Amino acid sequence: GQRLLVVSSGSSGSALLLSPTDDAGTILHTEFARPAAWRATSVALLGPTPAAGLPNAARNRYATDLLLRIGLPEVRPDVVFLWYSDPDTTAHARGLDAPETRASLTAVDGEIGRVEDWLRDHGRLDATNILVTSDHGFVTHTGGFDLPALVKPFAHQMPDGTPDIVVAGGAIHFRGAADPGRVRAVVEALQDHPAVGAIFTAPAGPKAPLVGVPGTLSFDLIGW
Repeated sequence: GQRLLVVSSGSSGSALLLSPTDDAGTILHTEFARPAAWRATSVALLGPTPAAGLPNAARNRYATDLLLRIGLPEVRPDVVFLWYSDPDTTAHARGLDAPETRASLTAVDGEIGRVEDWLRDHGRLDATNILVTSDHGFVTHTGGFDLPALVKPFAHQMPDGTPDIVVAGGAIHFRGAADPGRVRAVVEALQDHPAVGAIFTAPAGPKAPLVGVPGTLSFDLIGW
């Protein structure tokens, strides 16, 4: 029964994951809004979204402005998810100890300080719980994990000569008829690889939290 607000300079998908349905809460993203009318309000007050950068300081500052000038005074949420794209984006591109990464940490720290200052100025700091988290400890994208290569031995040939298993966006798609045995085999191969974390597969039934493949989670848990 409380009001949720998501403010984000990260990917659109991460914002929608935090508020997955139209009635879940308001989203003020640096590139879109839900309800959509908030986007026009954002541009009218703050101007267009700054270009992305490394560090992404301008967009992160824009996200803070969305929160402080629109989100808190107009939406008046009880709970806020404030997602900054840094240091994640810059660290992936430049490395953990690069000058740009250090600058991204400093910039985000300053944005959190702006939020605290606003809350203090409005007499709300002492009544607000602020939790700062990171989405990972840090994992780079420079390892040797090759998902298409892992899947290739399990693929069969379609009538048109193309493989019946394809990889796109980190997801594995079986294009032919249902084949639980091969799905299980692919899952087991993934589970044996140290680079793989949680694995999601189709639910066993409507809104089933677990699926038929041991050790996997249901698509329904992530609204997919």
